[in-house]
Amino acid sequence: MTTEFGALDGEATMALYRELRGRARGAGGFREAVEAAGLEGPEAKAHREELVRLGLIDDAGEDAVVPVRPEVALRRLLARERQAMLAREREAASAYAALGELAERYLREGESGGAGSPVEIEVITGRPGIDQILLEIAESGQNDESSMHPVAFQQKHLDESLERDRISLDRGVRRRTLYSRRLLGLPYLVQHFDDQVRIGVEVRTAPAVPLTMMIMDARLALLPLDLDRPRDGLIVARGSALVRSYAALFEYCWMTATPYTGAAAEPDRGGADALTEQQVLALRMLAGGAKDERIARALGVSLRTVSRLLSELMQQLGASSRFEAGVRAARLGLLD
Repeated sequence: MTTEFGALDGEATMALYRELRGRARGAGGFREAVEAAGLEGPEAKAHREELVRLGLIDDAGEDAVVPVRPEVALRRLLARERQAMLAREREAASAYAALGELAERYLREGESGGAGSPVEIEVITGRPGIDQILLEIAESGQNDESSMHPVAFQQKHLDESLERDRISLDRGVRRRTLYSRRLLGLPYLVQHFDDQVRIGVEVRTAPAVPLTMMIMDARLALLPLDLDRPRDGLIVARGSALVRSYAALFEYCWMTATPYTGAAAEPDRGGADALTEQQVLALRMLAGGAKDERIARALGVSLRTVSRLLSELMQQLGASSRFEAGVRAARLGLLD
């Protein structure tokens, strides 16, 4: 039997798993369990393969399988996803380290009077100072203002951001913004993206965005003082000798990103696959061992919102626990 998503009937799969678990410890007779669960033929084989894929049984031979305790299976599932997330984090850290080495080299050249334009570095903390430098960019840019955002930002700052976009566009400056695709799961940000597109901002999304960054005319760059808390402070780098490297990074990310033309143009995934990007991100972070506090920080929401989001996620997946939600999500390919 299949579900409306074209996958196996999850209830039948779990019924077979419970039958196997109810038998004596060690390698059990698979055929007997299949008969007891009311399954037969190719369907039984498919359910067996599904249980192996989910890590809920170990295949011990033609008619022998070893059931795995749910908590052990979940740890294995989480470990696989955690390894994948760690690999992505290492790639981002490597790219940032390379940029740091490049920055140090150019800074040394600037301080020693080497070739190229002078480089100036300034650190800004506090919301008033940050707002001032952002307005300065909007009012003084001449050709191109580009930015990238890997994490969510607070709704209360969106009107100010859109006003800066208008200032730049009214002056004939090209405005480009690159967002992490996972932010499409936040309705208030999707509305902001639509507003940006409507007034003429070029918006694109990408599966991975390495860091928060803003560049003006390849001669001024804004970088986060702390990668984990990008709005606590900024590093302002002036001088094309240094900023050209950051501009090149942005151009590469921009070329490989997908143009965003509006929420109506985004594909409808339907059914259980209609989970929002925000929910999928929360699920993947859980699989990677993240606590609720870290999930809340990454999504830019409160702990209460995260708790509600996870409850809605379990309901949509028809799961009674976070473990069951993880198993169902894995079966649907949401953790790939």
